[in-house]
Amino acid sequence: MISIVIPTCNRADMLSDCIDKFSYSVQQLNKDAYEVIITDDSSDDKTRLLLEEKYPDIRYVKGPRKGPASNRNNGAGFASGEWIMFIDDDCIPSDKIVKSYLDAIGQNPGIEVFEGLIDADRPKKHLLEESPLNLTGGYMWSCNIMLSKNVFKSLGGFDENFPFAAMEDVDLRVRVQKINKKFVFVKDASVIHPWRFQDKLIQMTEKRGKSEDYFYKKHPELLHNKYTFRNDLRFLYKLLKAGFSYGFSGASTVIRAYNLDKNIFRKRLKDMNR
Repeated sequence: MISIVIPTCNRADMLSDCIDKFSYSVQQLNKDAYEVIITDDSSDDKTRLLLEEKYPDIRYVKGPRKGPASNRNNGAGFASGEWIMFIDDDCIPSDKIVKSYLDAIGQNPGIEVFEGLIDADRPKKHLLEESPLNLTGGYMWSCNIMLSKNVFKSLGGFDENFPFAAMEDVDLRVRVQKINKKFVFVKDASVIHPWRFQDKLIQMTEKRGKSEDYFYKKHPELLHNKYTFRNDLRFLYKLLKAGFSYGFSGASTVIRAYNLDKNIFRKRLKDMNR
């Protein structure tokens, strides 16, 4: 059995679209194949009332309200299955995502970690749109992964000490690799993650920088100079290419965020080399 854990926070409408895709009629599987657990960090009762009214068979648990890493761990603690799948509340799973993961388990004996394809709902239209695309594997983004319960428990789940909601899934991937667990990409186990307009890119860059500081203190061997002259040129090339494709609106914000991240990185490098 696969236990599907969906952490949510004040997104009842989006969550409903996600849950609809996990109905047994859509996935065309028996009830003993999987369960869905909603772990709710919302500040109101909309999600709980939604599940009571429309989805009485889905398990609802109250979240700890300490961030997404803690919320995922909370949901995993209620899992009945031997496998735990994580998907975000703003993602739309494919009609065969559960079967694809089940098939992958059978086709890959000994593998205990899997990741699925993550695509956007349309081509990108603006420089400030973001989506965690994973089209060929290798990222283990937390909005579409599956681990055996044994491995997840042995790792201690997601690290809840990250100061902001960033890098905790990268950290999980690194820890999976450090215990020599291979993870397999399952293309047909796909979700759609819509583009989100990031109108607070500068603030998000600052927050992400603090989470990266924590990450590299845990994994100092992974710190590398990502701001070489060649990488600066690569950034400018990608910015120009994207700008000519769908306009330069937001370009100044993207450049500011890049320079801010560079300054944060240089300070981090200096502090860690003391």
